Order: sequence, then structure tokens, then C-alpha cells
Amino acid sequence: MSIIIMKMVKMEIYLRDVAEVIGFSILVGFTLVVTALAVFAGGALIHFYEPNKVIWAIEVIFGIYGVIVGIIKIKEVVARKRPVSY
Repeated sequence: MSIIIMKMVKMEIYLRDVAEVIGFSILVGFTLVVTALAVFAGGALIHFYEPNKVIWAIEVIFGIYGVIVGIIKIKEVVARKRPVSY
């Protein structure tokens, strides 16, 4: 009985890790696309085109920060040491 519970817990941890990697990947991809569009458009794309360069710079900085944090989080999840056997 305890072996089954241990296997279920390990599977739950594995599925949580997979969900985190997928979530962070989507976040990084979306943020990267929006930031790239803002850079190429030369203005912020919050809800509409904003030609204010300060808002544009803030959006680009936050976008780059979001991509970096997302990649770091993905690396943390992948680097976790887990027993291979189920």
C-alpha cells in the first residue's frame, strides 16, 4: 500500500514539474513575442499603440526581465534532482 502511495506522490511531483515547465515556456514565448513587437513597432503595445518612449522602454525592460526570470525558473525545474525509478 505504501509503495503505491509513494509512486503516486512521485508521479504528482513529476506532473507538477511538467506543468511548471509548460507554463513558464508559454509565459516566456508570449512575453518574447510582445516585447519583439514593441521593439519593431517602436512603441508600447499595452492596449493600443503608445508612442511614448518612456512607456515603450518600461515595457521592453519588463519584457526582457520576464523572459530572463522564466528561463531561470525553467532551468531550476529541470535541474531538480529526482529519483528516476517509479
